[in-house]
Amino acid sequence: MSARGRRSRNALADITTTMEQPDEHIKERVEALERFYVYREPVDSPRQSSSRKRHADPADFLREDTPNCSGDDEDYILRPDKVSFYRTPGIYKFRRRTSTEPQIDYFAHYNLPDDCLLKIFSNFNKRDLVTAMKTCRRFYNIGESKDFWEAIDLSNKTVRLSDLLSIVARGCKVLRMSGTNVLEDEFDPAGVEKCEYYGRPRLTHADFSRAIISSAALEWVLNGATKLQAIALENCEVTPTICRILHNNANLQFLDLSMSRGLPECDLRFLSAFKRMHELNLSWCALDVENLHEVVSNIPTKLSRLSLAGQKDSLVDQHIETLVQRCVNLMVLDLSESCDISREAFTLLLRELQTLTTLSMARCFGVHPMAYLNCINIRQLNIFGCVAEGGEEALRNRLPNTAINVTPYCDIARPTPPPSYTSIWGMRVKDLY
Repeated sequence: MSARGRRSRNALADITTTMEQPDEHIKERVEALERFYVYREPVDSPRQSSSRKRHADPADFLREDTPNCSGDDEDYILRPDKVSFYRTPGIYKFRRRTSTEPQIDYFAHYNLPDDCLLKIFSNFNKRDLVTAMKTCRRFYNIGESKDFWEAIDLSNKTVRLSDLLSIVARGCKVLRMSGTNVLEDEFDPAGVEKCEYYGRPRLTHADFSRAIISSAALEWVLNGATKLQAIALENCEVTPTICRILHNNANLQFLDLSMSRGLPECDLRFLSAFKRMHELNLSWCALDVENLHEVVSNIPTKLSRLSLAGQKDSLVDQHIETLVQRCVNLMVLDLSESCDISREAFTLLLRELQTLTTLSMARCFGVHPMAYLNCINIRQLNIFGCVAEGGEEALRNRLPNTAINVTPYCDIARPTPPPSYTSIWGMRVKDLY
């Protein structure tokens, strides 16, 4: 081993081991070494380390008899602190860089027009667009263009109500919020004022299926909307105020209120305002006999797809008679879990609705199994739980042109029927990347 390797790294230890007869000169040297090699706490940043060096007393360290330290003040100040440098990893990693190049705004220097920036920003997803808007005021004003905020996908996310109102105020047309959790703890009423400042909401397609949102927050979001064409409120709380808001949207074509709460307490006559509605889903809404009487009496006459499943003891033959008189163009009908429908009402349904192609009568135990032999013109027939396995095979043999029990799920007025998952009602909401 070399002499340098055998030499101890601690100069204080080397001196103390060779002290046989301590004198005043050696004691001074030991005290100086103790002051120099005293342990110093690691600093958090180079700025704090420099501040500590500036406030230290140079007289304690710039002594001529202090080893490993020159008498030149500048040489010592430029020397990094050994303990802090080696004990604190990455201490100089995030030091701010100073550029010597001239500060030139190339967008202003080359006079790049806003149209080119709009074309560039149109290829960004929402996250990159927000990052670009934080760059400067010009980028922020360009990023607020309504063309960039027409389609928003917030499904299965957690958002604040004030942020949601700001998004709607920017001109959002297609909004997907299936499974979204809306927080109202930090709700700022200024968001509502901003929405009123920008004008009425431009929403045309809104999906609130299974969203964790209160009825008051839903009223704030939909307040003033008059251009809705499709909306899904599955498993949401519906209030009379929300029904009045929906009543103002005469162009509504798709309405999904399946499993919604509070609908029996509302005035269901608002359904008569939808002259252009094609699909309506009122399944599992806990409607009683009187509610269903209001529904079938005010139901839009141009309906082509209707779901009244899950009404159990509420849907009776009288409702079926009124339904077939008003909706003569029905093509898809779901009456599953309606146990009080008789065979006579089922026969009337098949005779009056000549355009009917898909019929769901799952667990409708009031209809005799032999009545299903009359479904000659039906292409898809769902009768889960109504006939035994042998009877189902016999129906397939007697009705070769009818598919039996092939669609267990109902997609009437649903925003994302399979196989689509990037769009709602045919309107794309997912970004390209």
